[in-house]
This record gives sequence, structure tokens and C-alpha cells, in this order.
Amino acid sequence: MGYRSEVALVLDKNDYLAGLSWMKRNDINEEENLLLPHCADKVIERDDRIIIYYSSIKWYKTFHWFDSLIYLYTFLDGIGRDRYSILRVGEESDDIEYEGNTEELYSAEVYPVTTIEMNEWSNDVQVDDERLATLLNEDKCYRIHLKLGKPSREKRSWLT
Repeated sequence: MGYRSEVALVLDKNDYLAGLSWMKRNDINEEENLLLPHCADKVIERDDRIIIYYSSIKWYKTFHWFDSLIYLYTFLDGIGRDRYSILRVGEESDDIEYEGNTEELYSAEVYPVTTIEMNEWSNDVQVDDERLATLLNEDKCYRIHLKLGKPSREKRSWLT
């Protein structure tokens, strides 16, 4: 469990290659090198940029890869904030952080998108009021209602 984020890191291709060399020179093992493709969900080359994408990563100090974040940020601080971009989107709807040169994110076509997710049932409508169910359905529907706290389903034709 824990709080997870989606993270995109955008680097110039030459800076990415320099980062890989820097990690190797500093004896950062492969499990702790967040620049390596096996640590990310996707590594994409777009134009002269490398985009590293993590779909569900714990991007905070208590994360067991915290040393990995220190190594990554040490390298990024060395190249300068104007040479990289990070977009982090957390689990909360207002938890969006930008770091570095945000123009790089947009030119690499990386931007946050907020969505609404909900479970869908094929033809089920979840209502408690039969009048509302009648208004919502012109023909037939599956109605879910609660009896003694347990859900039950029954097929109804509201217009007959």
C-alpha cells in the first residue's frame, strides 16, 4: 500500500546518456538507478528527448528506493533545473507537481489529465426511488436495491 504517483521525467537524449554514465561511474547498482528502463514502466525516445514514465511509484522519502531518488536528484541538480522536467501526479485530484523546465514537458507532449473513474454495470441503475428509476429508464432496466442491508437484483419492466 502507500501513496503512489505517476511520474514523467523528460531529459535531453544527451543528458540521459550522461546520466547513465554518471550512475555507472558512481557505482549506483542497477536496482537503484531510476534512469534504467527496467525501473520504469516506459522509456520513450521522442525527437531529441527521452521520456521516462513510472505509472505507480512511491515518490517520497520513506520509499524503499529513497536512495534511488537521492541519486537521481543529485544528477539532475548537477545538470541544472532548466535541462529536465518532472511531472508528478498523485492519488489526490489536486496533487500535481512540476519540477524543472515545464516547457520541456509540453514540447514533449507530456501533461496531466484528470479523469473520473467509476465501476460500470452493463444495464444496472443504482437508485432507491422507483419514481426516479421510471424517469431514468424508458424501457427495461436492472434495478439494484437493498433489502435488510444486502443487495439483490431483479429485472423489471417499468412501463408495463
